[in-house]
Amino acid sequence: MKTSFWLGILLLSTAPGCETAQPRASRANYLIGYTDSQCDDPRGQFYNWRTARAMIVRADGTGRREIGASLITRSNSWTQFAGWWSDGRQAIVSSAWESEENYLWEREHKTFRMTEGNWLLDGCLVDVITGATRNLTAVERVSNYNAGLTPWPGDPTRATFAPLINGIQHPFVMDGDGRNKQDLSSGKDGFTYGCNVSPDGRRITYNKDYLVYVAEKDGTNPRRVDEIPEHTFQFIPTWSPDGQWVLFLAGEHYQCHPHLVRADGTGLRKLADRGAYSGSMEPLKFLRTVG
Repeated sequence: MKTSFWLGILLLSTAPGCETAQPRASRANYLIGYTDSQCDDPRGQFYNWRTARAMIVRADGTGRREIGASLITRSNSWTQFAGWWSDGRQAIVSSAWESEENYLWEREHKTFRMTEGNWLLDGCLVDVITGATRNLTAVERVSNYNAGLTPWPGDPTRATFAPLINGIQHPFVMDGDGRNKQDLSSGKDGFTYGCNVSPDGRRITYNKDYLVYVAEKDGTNPRRVDEIPEHTFQFIPTWSPDGQWVLFLAGEHYQCHPHLVRADGTGLRKLADRGAYSGSMEPLKFLRTVG
């Protein structure tokens, strides 16, 4: 049986041609992106994953359709809706493939093996009007596994993504056409992920070996935002809307608490406490600008 699941909150984009619509215009002027997937195959997640397809629908529930179908070029391939490009006309779609043999190996060994010939993950753009697709991470390819394609805030000519290179993830920036890929990591060693660009596009923050760093937009001058010895596990850095603060979790694994710090590393303070309740991490979001 096919069922639908939503990626996070409803992802809305003004429907192309309706960009000047009034704020209270019909919900049909907006598009919702999501992924449709089977989830009841008893053989395991791989057999459900490969049924996933990126979809869009008008916010009034009409016009439901698949996008990026041309990215499905062989068996055991699938697509997932991953967000909207800054122009509101192009959808970000993850194009994925895994061999069945690799999935069975992963299941037997209880680990992932995202190596060439076993996995292929790319970040693509799909024009929701023409259907044209562009695989940005395949241009001047640096990895067979590329996650997290995201437009650069305020600059449609740049984008970020996170390729896996020799088993280590790195934050990368590239031109809007997929060329000139550049590693933003502070050194080639250490697992680096969760790159988040400040609203003004001037700085980035990311996790490296479970520590939070802030750096310039080109990756230079990386600096830790929290050097408290007890904070051995830092996670999920997020910028405030004004770009002056970083919200993140810090503490020990399964005992992390939300903290806030200025981008220059000053003003660190704990915002709340889990009250001895242990558990896995959840994304943190700003609800308003911090004064």
